[in-house]
Amino acid sequence: SRVQRSGHAKGALFSMNSGALAEPAGQNTDWSKFFARLSRVQRFKELVQGPKKETGRLEEVSRLCWSLCLEDRVRLQNRLDELNLNTLKQVSALRSQLVLIGGQAEGTRPEAAAAAHNVEFYEPLRYLNETSRELVVKIVQEKLLHCKAEPVDDGGAWKQRFDEAEARALKAEEREMQLKASKLKLQQELEAAAERLEEVTEELQSALAEVAQLNEDNSRLEEANAKLEEEKALLEERMAEQEQIIARLEEENARLLEEKLRLEAELDAMRERVEALEQELAAVKEQLAEAQEEIERLTTRVLELEELVQALEEQIQALEAKLQEAQAEIDRLKERCRELEDLLAAAEQQAKEAEAQVAALREELASRGDVKEADQQTDMLGEHIEQLTQANRNLKDMMSNTVSKLEEKGLGSIADEISEEVGFTAVVKKKTCFQRLYDDAWARQVKFKRMREAHAAKNRSEVEKQFSTLDQQLEEVASAEHAALAEEARARSFEMARVQPLPVDTSPPGPMWGVSPRSLVLQPPGPRPQPSRRLSHSLRGSDSGMTGILPPLHL
Repeated sequence: SRVQRSGHAKGALFSMNSGALAEPAGQNTDWSKFFARLSRVQRFKELVQGPKKETGRLEEVSRLCWSLCLEDRVRLQNRLDELNLNTLKQVSALRSQLVLIGGQAEGTRPEAAAAAHNVEFYEPLRYLNETSRELVVKIVQEKLLHCKAEPVDDGGAWKQRFDEAEARALKAEEREMQLKASKLKLQQELEAAAERLEEVTEELQSALAEVAQLNEDNSRLEEANAKLEEEKALLEERMAEQEQIIARLEEENARLLEEKLRLEAELDAMRERVEALEQELAAVKEQLAEAQEEIERLTTRVLELEELVQALEEQIQALEAKLQEAQAEIDRLKERCRELEDLLAAAEQQAKEAEAQVAALREELASRGDVKEADQQTDMLGEHIEQLTQANRNLKDMMSNTVSKLEEKGLGSIADEISEEVGFTAVVKKKTCFQRLYDDAWARQVKFKRMREAHAAKNRSEVEKQFSTLDQQLEEVASAEHAALAEEARARSFEMARVQPLPVDTSPPGPMWGVSPRSLVLQPPGPRPQPSRRLSHSLRGSDSGMTGILPPLHL
């Protein structure tokens, strides 16, 4: 009973206070198992490390908690028994409903079946599982329907309902068997707990008897204790001295331990710091080596660029002087071209006048009737006209060849400009389809070069960007050198392809047929100088963006 359990708990507390009982005797009891589990808890171990007085209190509190847990266990067991009883009552109610359904199947009226089996619910439906709850609801619904409606002939549907009801009944019986098995298991556990509780009670009684015996022994020992008090006083004095020494040693030991821990922590921190510094040092060494290599490469590149800039500056100075000379020569050649045009116009005018004179002479000869002399005059005029025509054709060929040579030297655009300025564009041969194809190919090559330079500028590294200004200056210098060389080549081509002027007759004008065609002598152009190989190599080396330079197209 609860009173008996409270008495046992008070007896246990009394035995704990007396200090005679530290632990129950039996190792298979519930208390020993509980106390063993409690002893394994880390928090309990930390609490037990305190003074003995507090340790005894912990054991008392543990014993009290254990007794209260036993009471809760008994209360829960009673509640479980009540639930089992209510479950059996509900199962009996379900059986009653099944019997009622069976009576309907046999033809018995629902009122008669319900009178024999009344349904009573002792617990709410929430204590049932889903299957049982659904079964109860369906049974109640069918009961209400049968109570309201009259029996009718359902055409054999009752058989199906009967089978379903029978299946539900089988499930209910299986559930009942499971509940019985669980109940039997719980009863066995409860009996075992009761037996263990009786054993614990007997052990407590024997412990109380031992406590009484120990109290008697304690009275006898008090006399001996008085004798020992004197010796104890002496020992206490010595112990006090030893305790002081021990206290000092403990303080020193604690200080040394703290110092050791601090030094170990500092040592670990220093080791970690040394490892981190070693890693940083390795990384810095790698970066330093890379930077040194980059510096050496850039230094070499700067020296090369400085040498190239110096050479280009010298070439630019020389080319500027040559450019001035070439410009003067170009001006002189332009003036010479104008003179040639004037001579050509004069020759054409003379040809027209000769034709007019021939026509007049023919008319005069026709009027005189001197046919033989007219034929001779006509033959002479025809030869003279052919000579003038051949001289005009040779002059046009020379001018066309001059323009072609200028284009071969890379001065085609300048030749076109001069032709347009002096007005002999109609005399010069027009560009062929091959020349136009060559010009288109050259324009595409220049466009590809610009695209490659733009793409290279996007992917340029940070170090190369520092020298972008210098590269641009070098490209400008190379472009200026290229232009100067072009001007020089153009001037030389003009000088080498110079056309000798036609001889001008200062004598009084005579008949046109008296002029000899051999007087129109054209000097062929001499050998053309080639640019130096070193200068051409420097120009090709300065153009790093192009894979190759198209050679001049000779038509």
